[in-house]
Amino acid sequence: MEIYEKETVTCAEMKELERLADEAGLSYYQMMENAGTGAAAIILSRLRTKSQAGDLERLGDTAHRKAVCYCGKGNNGGDGFVIARKFRKAGLDVTVVLVEGEPVTTDAVTNYGLLDGCTICELAEMEAIIPEEFGPHNPIMRFSADVVVDAIYGTGFHGTLRPAGQTAVAQIEAFRKRGALVAAIDIPSGLAGDEPDAAASSVTADMTISFHAKKPVHDDPSVAERMGEVMVCDIGIGKALAARDWQKPPAGAEEELVIRKTVFSDLAFFDEWERRPAVTQFFSIPENQSTEALYEKYFADLRDPGALQFTILLEQDGAEPRPIGRIVLADVIEGWKGEIWRIYIADEELRGRGLGRRAMKWTLDYCFHVLELERVYLDYYTGNPAQYLYESMGFTHEGLLRKNCRKNGIFYDVNLMSMLRAEYEKICATVR
Repeated sequence: MEIYEKETVTCAEMKELERLADEAGLSYYQMMENAGTGAAAIILSRLRTKSQAGDLERLGDTAHRKAVCYCGKGNNGGDGFVIARKFRKAGLDVTVVLVEGEPVTTDAVTNYGLLDGCTICELAEMEAIIPEEFGPHNPIMRFSADVVVDAIYGTGFHGTLRPAGQTAVAQIEAFRKRGALVAAIDIPSGLAGDEPDAAASSVTADMTISFHAKKPVHDDPSVAERMGEVMVCDIGIGKALAARDWQKPPAGAEEELVIRKTVFSDLAFFDEWERRPAVTQFFSIPENQSTEALYEKYFADLRDPGALQFTILLEQDGAEPRPIGRIVLADVIEGWKGEIWRIYIADEELRGRGLGRRAMKWTLDYCFHVLELERVYLDYYTGNPAQYLYESMGFTHEGLLRKNCRKNGIFYDVNLMSMLRAEYEKICATVR
């Protein structure tokens, strides 16, 4: 598994991923824009959802509602400036609070300059809203907010909050007690991303939006109550790095990949593989799949001209090729369309070496050049890291089927993707 495919990364790994993505053509500025845009969309969706549920009836449409964005002077603050800009475009009344003064990092400075129509104030100007108790004559009653964004500190934070940070945390908590939705950007300010101190002073959020992948803090039970709901926002890193890998020789290219029609003796491998959680996690394979069901599917596909099964084998050092994975095509109508129903490398130790990419390239070649299909399609469960592979190879998103599959009592959203012959030929010509 490549580092960009991991569901949780350390703060150091995240920094390295950003560096690699920048080298691959996804600039730091674009990552900040993607982060702020994605986070704003998630928060606005939550506001509308709560309104529909009757939890916050006063929100109604987001227009003319109030948002306060607490922004640090680094790149987390830069994300906050993008969020503020998107809020303003959506019609919210936006106040941006500069917790430690104006920004100092290049991209944050640029986004600060793009703020238009927002009220900008220093932290000291907001100090009057921190009361000991709420009352009818208290200033906070005259300065309410529907949503508060914590964009003060991100993955680079360590140690303890400075006085300005402590003041900001207290202000955010005051808003939260008055019913505001508090959204933390990447990590609630005051907590370290890798090894959080449960005793540390920090923001308590209703929702935390992490970028690209979760960090260790997001799964730490000692601070779970301060996270609220943790959501991961894609900012394009996975797609950028997968596209980079598409254009370079795959690792292990000296190894020979052999793909042939499945034979009966392969079924024993499939039966063992499809009991492994690492294989079944993102497929509609029930945990209790029987050997009989797998064999019945094989024989049924032999009789079905629209179904094709292939076995992926790896030849190393001149030894006999050994099975390592599987490809299944379904609903094939030659000259028209077909579905990549299943494709995987079974051995986790072999993942991240470009073998899955080579198998997918073979599959697309077979579909478009042998079967002469005009359209190839597939679907995947939300959260499947193979999404980055599909996107980088040129598949186009066609839609989302919400809670369309149920596996072991859990409902999953299903994402639909496809590729046309002309699109594939164009990609191949570009890569060559």
